[in-house]
Amino acid sequence: EHKVLLRNVKRNWRALRSLRGLDGSSRLVRPVPGRVIGQFGPYTDRVLDLPAIRNGVELDARRDEPVYAMADGRVVMVTALPGYEDVVVIDHGGGQYTLTARLWDIAVEEGQEIEGGALLGRVASKAFDDGLGSTVYIELRHGEKPVDPSAYLSRAHHED
Repeated sequence: EHKVLLRNVKRNWRALRSLRGLDGSSRLVRPVPGRVIGQFGPYTDRVLDLPAIRNGVELDARRDEPVYAMADGRVVMVTALPGYEDVVVIDHGGGQYTLTARLWDIAVEEGQEIEGGALLGRVASKAFDDGLGSTVYIELRHGEKPVDPSAYLSRAHHED
């Protein structure tokens, strides 16, 4: 009976936390250890030599490297998008979402509640070379508005 009560408290606490969303002091788990090699915002496409806008950041990554969830939440979408390979979108509550792309070997499914640091999948090969090499693409959104995730990323990709 005591275990059931503790489990319910933990479940209710997680539900309350998910309604609140990520707060300003939240640190996001780094999905891969690589540094940011594609900055948020306006940039010049290396292949097409045209101006473009990046709504997230590109993190340096190795093919087949494990990729982790940035924060607690519920998986709301697992899909393939042209140019992004497999994509996982997580709802963190409070209108905040993360999108993690350029994945394969997906380890989560839609509707699943997960914790920050949970394995999402592995780094995929890019369908076409964009001049950056192997990367993981991430977005942080507050509603429809993209937010630069760089400031929130922890240094280490996995906190124990």
